[in-house]
Amino acid sequence: TQTPVDLTGATVRAQSRELVTSGAVLLDLTPYLSVPASEAANGRYTLNLPASVTEQLMADRGNPKEVRGVYDLEIEFSTGDVEDMHEGAVCIRNSSTRTTP
Repeated sequence: TQTPVDLTGATVRAQSRELVTSGAVLLDLTPYLSVPASEAANGRYTLNLPASVTEQLMADRGNPKEVRGVYDLEIEFSTGDVEDMHEGAVCIRNSSTRTTP
């Protein structure tokens, strides 16, 4: 069991790009990330990404079947230190179920 990283006063940010070397951001996840004060000491953050965001991403790209890319998430601590916490592949798939007709 790992000891949780205290996120009190920390900022969490994340972006997705088609490739690590891509200049253009596919999806900026930062506005949808938060560190609830009640969970900060337990090292927990929340990602609340509305369906409308990915629907717009797909519409902007001509509604392909899927969009693939990479992402990483980093934490900037109150000390100014920045640590990469997560990274990996992302696949956003178009679906027949949508929030709007």
